[in-house]
Amino acid sequence: MILLLGSCCAYYIYWSGFKETMFLKELSPHQINSVELVQIGNNLFASPEKIEIYFKNKYHHQERVETVEIANHLASNVKEMYEITWKNDDQVQIKMNYERITKTLDYNFSNQESKMKFNYHY
Repeated sequence: MILLLGSCCAYYIYWSGFKETMFLKELSPHQINSVELVQIGNNLFASPEKIEIYFKNKYHHQERVETVEIANHLASNVKEMYEITWKNDDQVQIKMNYERITKTLDYNFSNQESKMKFNYHY
C-alpha cells in the first residue's frame, strides 16, 4: 500500500512539474533548421507555468534552449497563441500572445544569438 501511494505521488510530481509535451514544431523554409515549443508540466486547474523553446540545427542537434514564463492567468495555453515566422533558414521570430503581454523572441542560427522583446497590452 505504501509503495502504491509513493508511486502515485512520484508520478504526480513528474506530471505536474517535469513532464514535457511538444505542442508546436516548425521547420525553416528549406527544412534546414527547426524550432520546437515544449510545454513543461501540467496543472489540474490552470495552464503550465512555462514553455521551453528548442532550436535545432540541420543535424537535429540542439543548439539552444530558451525557457519562457507563460503570462496567462485565466486563459489556457494553446498553440494558437504562438506565431512562428522564418525570415530565412537562419533567422526565426516567435511571437507569444498572452493575456496582457506579447513576447517576441528573435533567434539567429548563424551566431546562436537570441533577443526577447516585450509589448504590454493595457
